[in-house]
Amino acid sequence: MAHTNDIHIAASGTVDVYTPPKLRAGDGDFNTTPVIFLADTVVPQYAVVARVAATGKVVAWNPAGEDGSQDAIGVTCYAVDATGADMEAAIYVAGYFNTDALVWPEGATDEQKRAAFDRTDITHRKLY
Repeated sequence: MAHTNDIHIAASGTVDVYTPPKLRAGDGDFNTTPVIFLADTVVPQYAVVARVAATGKVVAWNPAGEDGSQDAIGVTCYAVDATGADMEAAIYVAGYFNTDALVWPEGATDEQKRAAFDRTDITHRKLY
């Protein structure tokens, strides 16, 4: 499920209200860093991402990958569309996240999700 970070300001008393997903799931700061996304990578906001070892560039996390993309390193701060060229964008590299607010690849198992951020400063859990 893709998330957007559009902010809607009502000019009148309309009921069009934007409710962002509850991203935070604990105390502590969210830390970000700029990275380079590999050309032709398109990922939504809050997508789990990884770094390809050969290029050092970031792509969507692929738990079945064998090129570095199997090791999650962060979460996109906003949607990234690097169609046609490499692109710099910010990712979260630390924080406590709501598991259900993150965008996981289709078919990722609960076990893969639990282990995704091993060796990082990212923690995630379901909100109840």
